[in-house]
Amino acid sequence: MSLCSGVFISSSSVYVGVVVNMGLSVQIFRDQGEVMISGIPTQWVAERIIRDINDILQKRGSDLVYFFEGSPGVYGGGLVIRVVLNTFLGENEVNALVKYFELRNSSVSVYG
Repeated sequence: MSLCSGVFISSSSVYVGVVVNMGLSVQIFRDQGEVMISGIPTQWVAERIIRDINDILQKRGSDLVYFFEGSPGVYGGGLVIRVVLNTFLGENEVNALVKYFELRNSSVSVYG
C-alpha cells in the first residue's frame, strides 16, 4: 500500500491523506446487493473507502449498512468491510465500483 498525502476540499469537508494504492481484495455480489472488501490495513483507509462508497452508491431510497470484522495493524489480517444495500446493484454502480478499486490496484471479482 502506498499513500499520497494532500488536502482535498469539497463542499462539505476537508480530506487529508488520500489513499492512492490499496491492494485490497473486493467481491461484488450484484444480485444480493452486497460488497465485501478485505485486507484493509488501518481504520483511516477504511474510513476513506466508506466515504467513497457512500458517494458512489448512495441514492434516494437506498440504505447502506456496514458490517466490520477483523483487526488492523501489523499483527492483524486487516479489516473486512461488508456493505449491504436494500436493493440490488445496477450495471452502472457495479462498473463504478470496479473502476474505483481497479484504479487503486485492488483485485475485484463480480458475482451474479
